[in-house]
Amino acid sequence: MSKIDGVVDDVEPLTDRISAFRLTSASGGPLPAWDPGAHIEVETAGGSRAYSLIAFDPVPAAPKTYTIAVQQEVDGTRGSRAMHA
Repeated sequence: MSKIDGVVDDVEPLTDRISAFRLTSASGGPLPAWDPGAHIEVETAGGSRAYSLIAFDPVPAAPKTYTIAVQQEVDGTRGSRAMHA
């Protein structure tokens, strides 16, 4: 998958330590389709980290959003701390 400039469109707490992050293309256009088991690399202030893409509904051919679940690691030094900040 090529690099996509994206933005966090929404954050939904799932548990006290896990949140679902909805990501959209910065241009507002559709995102590349993906298959179950796919990951994306997210660049944050805490570094780059891979997250599994998740879907609560079937994945459309040209999705408008990607969703990842991020568990906050209290003692972490990378992505989860930056994402939850």
